[in-house]
Amino acid sequence: MRRKYRVLNEVPENLDTEYAQYQHESRRIYEEAVKSLPNPKPSDDFQDCPSLQENLVHKTFLEELVFWTVKFEFPQKVVCLLLNMLPDPDYKEALTRAFVLHYSRISMMLERSADPDTLSNRVVHVSVQLFSNESLALRMTEQLNLLHVMVISLKYMMNNILIRNTLHNADDNCHYVVDCAKPVMKDHCYWPLVSDLNNVLSHRPVALKFMSDDSLLEMWFAFLSMFQGMNVNQRELNQHIEFEPNTYYAAFSAELEASAYPMWALVSHLTDSTTAALTKRVLSACLTEINNWLEAINFTTPTVEDSYQVSFHLPLHRYLAVFLCQAVAKQGISLNEVLPPAEYFLNLLMMHPLLVQVAFYEILNGLWVRNGLQIKGQAMTYIQCNFCNSMVDADLYLLQICSTRIPAENFLKTVIEKFHIKEWMSSSSFQGPQNVYLDGEHDTPMLESFLTFLATLISIRTNLGLTETALNRLEMVTLLCMGDKTHSQLMELMPERCGTSQSRDFEALLAEVADYRAPALEASGNMQQGMYVPKAKVWEHRYDPIHVLLRASEACEQAESRGESLASI
Repeated sequence: MRRKYRVLNEVPENLDTEYAQYQHESRRIYEEAVKSLPNPKPSDDFQDCPSLQENLVHKTFLEELVFWTVKFEFPQKVVCLLLNMLPDPDYKEALTRAFVLHYSRISMMLERSADPDTLSNRVVHVSVQLFSNESLALRMTEQLNLLHVMVISLKYMMNNILIRNTLHNADDNCHYVVDCAKPVMKDHCYWPLVSDLNNVLSHRPVALKFMSDDSLLEMWFAFLSMFQGMNVNQRELNQHIEFEPNTYYAAFSAELEASAYPMWALVSHLTDSTTAALTKRVLSACLTEINNWLEAINFTTPTVEDSYQVSFHLPLHRYLAVFLCQAVAKQGISLNEVLPPAEYFLNLLMMHPLLVQVAFYEILNGLWVRNGLQIKGQAMTYIQCNFCNSMVDADLYLLQICSTRIPAENFLKTVIEKFHIKEWMSSSSFQGPQNVYLDGEHDTPMLESFLTFLATLISIRTNLGLTETALNRLEMVTLLCMGDKTHSQLMELMPERCGTSQSRDFEALLAEVADYRAPALEASGNMQQGMYVPKAKVWEHRYDPIHVLLRASEACEQAESRGESLASI
C-alpha cells in the first residue's frame, strides 16, 4: 500500500503532458497545504514521535485523506466516508493511527476555526468512535505516545493565550496564566481535546500508564498551572465597575472540563492499596508543581498583603486535596507518607484556599458589591452542584488537613487575620473601629462568617469518612430542605463528580427521606406537578444547616426559615 501511494505521488521530470502538469500542480498544492499546518518544534524527548514532528510525512493514502479532512475542518461527507468502513478492524486501527498522527494539527485548527463549535462536534464525532475501544486506545498509547500527544496538544493551544498573572504583587510575579477573554477560552475550543482525554482515561490500563509516567505527570501539572490563579478579581473600593466582565464563565468552565473531569477519571481507578504507589507519584508531582507555582508568584510568606483580590481557581490545590482524600480513605496511606512535615510549607499551602473562603464570605456580605453581579455569580458558581465537589469541598478538605498539622493557635491566628476581625476578638475596652478593610456595617457579618467558617471546618465530613450512601443521603436531604423538588430536579441537582454515574441507591434514599406529594389541580385550572417533600423526621435528625450553606441556592434562606417554622410547631 505504501509503495502504491509513493508511486502515485511521483512527479515526472518531463512536464510536457497535461497529466504531468496536473501532477506537478497537485504536488505543489499539497506541499503548501502541509506547510500551512506546522507543529512547534518538538522537545528533545519527542524527536522520534511521529505525531509531534514539525513537518508531516504521509506514507499512505489514508493518512493523506485524514490530513485533508483536518485541513478542510472535517467536511461531513468525507467524515461519513471515513467512518463507514470502521467495522473492519484493520481499517479502524489504520484510521486511528492516521488520526493520532494529525492530532496536534487538529488542536491548531480548533484554535483557528471561524466556527469552533461545529468543528468541535465533528472532531468528537470521529474521535469518540476511535478512542472508546480500550485495547486500541492502549495500543495507541504504547506505540504512538497518545497520552503525551494529547497533553502536548492542550499545552500548544494554551501557550498561545498566556498572560502575566496579577496575583499579589504583579511586578514580582513571573507566573503566566491563560487569558480568559480569548476565543480559545470563551468558545471552549479545547473541549474536544479534553473530551478525548477523558475518554481514554476511562480505560483503566491507559489511566494507570498515565499515572506511572513521571514525565507525563510533570507535563500535566505544568499544563494545570496555566489555570492556577487565572481570572483574578480586584475589589473595587471607590466606584461601581463600569463594565462587568463575563470572563468568569470561561474560567469556571475551563477548570471543570480541563482539570476536574480528568481528575475524577484518574481517581476512579485508585480504589485500593494495589495502586497506592501511583497515588504517591501523582501527589509528589502535584506538590512539586505547587512549590514551583508558589516560587513563580513570589509567595514566600503567609503575611503577603492581598486582601483586595481573589482568584477562585486553584486546580493544583484541588488535585492535591482529592488525591490525598483518596489515598487516606481508600488506599491505607497516611498523611505522614505524602505530606511534607514542614509547618512553613503547610502555612503557605493553606493560604490560597483560605483566601478563597474569606472572599466568598466577603462577597455574600456585600464587600464586593461595587464589582457588580458577576462577582456574586462567581461565589454562587463556586458552590453550585456541578462544581462543589471539585472546588469548595476540596478546598475545605485541604484546610481541614492543614488545621490538624499546624499548631491550633497559629492556624486560628491566621484565620482571624484573614477575616480581619482581630479587634473583635480582643478583651480590651472598645476603642471604636480600627479596621481599614471593613466598613462599620460589615464588621458583624464578617464576624458571623468567621464563626460559620470555623463551624464548617469542624462539622463538615464530606471527605472525612462519610460512606458514599451517607454522603448521598446528606446531599439529598440538603436539596429537599432548600425546597420541595420534582424527581428530575433532584436527579439534576445532586452534586456530581464530573461524569461519574448517578448513585445506585438514589431511589432507596429518596424513599427513606422524602414523601411524594401527588399532582394537584390548582384553583386556576393548572395542574401542579408532583413533588417530593422532606419527611418530618428529616428536620429533626438529618437537617444540617451548615451543609446547606455550602450548596448554592437562593433557597438557603428558605431552608433556614422552614427549619425555624417547623421547630416552633
